[in-house]
Amino acid sequence: MQKINRFTLYLTFTLLALLKCGYVQQEMRLPFTPTWILASLSLLGVLFLPVIFVRGKGRLFVGIVINILISTLLLADTVYFRNFGIPLPMKALGLANQLGAVTEDIKDTLFWKDALLLLDLPLVLLVLRIIGSSLEIRVNKVLLANCLVVLLSTTVGTSLQIMRLNQTMAVSCFGTLPYHVSDFLLNQSKNGLYKPEFAEIYKSKQEAYANKGQEYFGIAKGRNLILIQLESFNNYVINSTIDNQELTPFLNSLIRQDTFYFDRFFQTAGTGRTADAEFSTLNSTYVKAGQIAHQEHTDKELYALPQALTDAGYTAWAFHGYEPSFWNREKMYPHLGFSRFYSQYDFEQDELIGWGLGDRSLFRQSAEILASANQPFFAFFVTLTNHYPFFIPDKHKTSTFDTSKWSNSEVRSERIFAHYFHSVQYTDYALSEFFSYLKGKGLYENSIIVMYGDHYGLNKQSPEYEELVSEYLGREYGYEDMLNVPFIIHIPGLGEAKTLHTVGGEIDIMPTILNLLGLRKNPSVVHFGQDLLNTKEGFVALPAYVPQGSFVAGSTYFEMANNGLFQHAKARNLDTGLPVPIEDCWYNYNRALLEVQYANWIMDNDRVFSPCLP
Repeated sequence: MQKINRFTLYLTFTLLALLKCGYVQQEMRLPFTPTWILASLSLLGVLFLPVIFVRGKGRLFVGIVINILISTLLLADTVYFRNFGIPLPMKALGLANQLGAVTEDIKDTLFWKDALLLLDLPLVLLVLRIIGSSLEIRVNKVLLANCLVVLLSTTVGTSLQIMRLNQTMAVSCFGTLPYHVSDFLLNQSKNGLYKPEFAEIYKSKQEAYANKGQEYFGIAKGRNLILIQLESFNNYVINSTIDNQELTPFLNSLIRQDTFYFDRFFQTAGTGRTADAEFSTLNSTYVKAGQIAHQEHTDKELYALPQALTDAGYTAWAFHGYEPSFWNREKMYPHLGFSRFYSQYDFEQDELIGWGLGDRSLFRQSAEILASANQPFFAFFVTLTNHYPFFIPDKHKTSTFDTSKWSNSEVRSERIFAHYFHSVQYTDYALSEFFSYLKGKGLYENSIIVMYGDHYGLNKQSPEYEELVSEYLGREYGYEDMLNVPFIIHIPGLGEAKTLHTVGGEIDIMPTILNLLGLRKNPSVVHFGQDLLNTKEGFVALPAYVPQGSFVAGSTYFEMANNGLFQHAKARNLDTGLPVPIEDCWYNYNRALLEVQYANWIMDNDRVFSPCLP
């Protein structure tokens, strides 16, 4: 290749990288704004400055290396966004060693067109060959560098300030690359400053706790607590059928006797999915988007549900059929207050399905362990079999319905769609067996059994799954469906069964359980959930997968716009399906932002959640 002017080379790399940034912006369905152009160009301009300053033939090599690094990051941003609704956060890089376990998840959000981000080098070389030495650009390189650094400092500084308030708006206005710079800077310090509004939240939660009702207080006092987190369990499978057969016959029968069933319950799990659902549930707090709570808070002073129950005389054990090191459970569980963690290798490996030990075997073997436990005990189960890609071998299937319409398809997404129904039914069957084991061991009558979904099963971000689930539901598969999981409280001998429409989330499980067990938390301490059995109108912020500020309150579902502009958001009434005036959502929109920020501030600044009182 003939000699290329250094500024021609620099300009070629920079502009082609800008086009790739534009591709990512489009995939995230975000607008192209003047601030996005300025921020992206200034950052790319600074990143490619070595092309100008390096001497001789090394310039092309340096440009290629920088180009490949940027392309790889943009590809990671695109795939991560399709899974979690945000670009790749810096904290997630520390979990790269666990990518092997989620390879199948990644495949569904990696498209052929994404190859354009990595295969642009021939285009770069072609442009350079066409231009050759015909384009002579002369610029004072020192002056250019100074101007770019000043512009970059201004745009990133502005992005940083906006990101403290609203991450969605920062990404929308400035793009993914400035987001990474802001994310890095924010992670070098504590989570922003204490805001005066936090004091109002603190006071309102104190008052709410002091004035809350006492209905059902202590009706399960002294009983064993069995808390079951159901993997990938959406609420729309409850009371639903396929091939004229019930998907969850056992749970359907259960919610008709001695049970409180909450059908407007939403995941507050972050990007750590299952592990974040555990953390949010056991600590009654929101989880920071872009961080994995089990990784981030092993050095924090926590007073989680297992510790509270241990202090009240309970034996607290955790059960899960996968490797103990995954999601850092073997370190986090003792920190939360569990005295024993039974992982995959503590059980006989007699039914291996997908990721690890099948749920039926887990429940059967665990029932034997619980039969010899000191009572009262707290047994926390995290199921596994209903995990993506949901495949159940024929010898382990418990379902008989026909899904051949999708199962025999050559389209992978349709096969996985069919697998999901069989997998859900397997978990339902496993639960029915577990209840029988508990009865056989004499544990059932003296227990309260609580179940909830940890997170969605099929990702709406995938167009194929969005279309398939929409067809099954008979309406558009929205985030209000994707993030909606069941919450079921079964109390043998309760004498009543209620389906409650009170809005709640995983943050509300701990205070609701404490009320039923007759335990009170210190009223001066903020837990972000509330007792759903003594709440007139529930509220939950949606901290991940949808833009920050999204919430569900009463009968209103509010979804913030991707561009971070309140006036472009949408809201609808869950009862009627009709639109709700956006201006009616302003208060709860700010409440959603502030509560999540307050939770992050508490956790990042090592503020302790105080004990519960008998």
